[in-house]
Amino acid sequence: MYQETKSESEYKKIDIEETKEAGQKKIVSHNSPESNLWIYIALLASIFFAVSSFFIGDISSSGVRARVFLGIGNAIGSIIYFIVDRKTNEADGQGDSFGYFYDENGKLRRSVVLIVITDVILLILGGFAIVFAFEYCLYADLNQGILTTMFSFGSVFTLILAYFIFNEKTKVYHLIGVALLIACAALISLSGQRTKDNFVIVEGELVEKSSKIVPISIGILCSAYFTLRTLYLKQYNKKYNVRPVDFISLTTCIAGVILLVPAILIILLEGVSLKFCLYSVIGGVLQIFGGFCAYYATTHGLAGPAAAITIIQVPIQTLLDVFLLNQIPVALEVGGGLCGVIGALTIALGQSIYNVLKNDKDQ
Repeated sequence: MYQETKSESEYKKIDIEETKEAGQKKIVSHNSPESNLWIYIALLASIFFAVSSFFIGDISSSGVRARVFLGIGNAIGSIIYFIVDRKTNEADGQGDSFGYFYDENGKLRRSVVLIVITDVILLILGGFAIVFAFEYCLYADLNQGILTTMFSFGSVFTLILAYFIFNEKTKVYHLIGVALLIACAALISLSGQRTKDNFVIVEGELVEKSSKIVPISIGILCSAYFTLRTLYLKQYNKKYNVRPVDFISLTTCIAGVILLVPAILIILLEGVSLKFCLYSVIGGVLQIFGGFCAYYATTHGLAGPAAAITIIQVPIQTLLDVFLLNQIPVALEVGGGLCGVIGALTIALGQSIYNVLKNDKDQ
């Protein structure tokens, strides 16, 4: 659902030229954007994110319980990644993925331990916010797939921080994308209810509808929260030369293990249905798989287009919610969702489109 992306130029790969006595031979690395694998991986990430969000949305009415069991699914997904990644490292002759915990003298870095503990806490709290955002969609009678466009506001906060803190220039397409995302939030907030009555059924109970501003605000705050976390982790990863995916997988796994304790207590004291357990675990695992696929796509291909492809999760989840949960959006919700998708695509693809137009003009 949330993935770290970097500038396209940072991830641009250079083909390997190998010169032999018999002649020159060009070898195209599998990590090059010339390989289409990253495109399919990005598409797979969007599907994983959409299906995961669908499961999370379906169990979100359970609130805290949903977050607790979702964390277990996250931990399982991270463990699967550890196993696959370790075998890959051994095959490639690479070192330990967690060697950054120790300095050159083999002494444990306490600062790294502190950062890991801090991120575990942030991750658990952020997970609660995501579940609550989906939960309040039910009380606001809002299609949960439409809500996922709010998570694209991370691009807006990144642009703001980059402009005021890092003195980076803002392009026209950035402003257009931001304007469309703001229009997205406004249209969804102003959209009417699907039914004329002021009540909605949640968990078999008739409850009074809440304002759509509540889930929208939570979604935007989630974007800001995880944007700050991403910038914080970038500084850490740069300082200790850590792959972001290794660190995030570790903290996600630890968070899941911690949440295992309350999960066991809930099972023993309250009991949960098999459907709830399956949806929680599957949703958590797919969420992690989506993050890994998005990371692969943005680091092995063109970051902008790869991030744009993962936005496909919005219409996919919206359709799942319509046909399986009968969450039929009203006209303004659809319009807001389209503005959000187009705005996110504008920010993600703007630089690539600009480069293509510039090259054509130069030629």
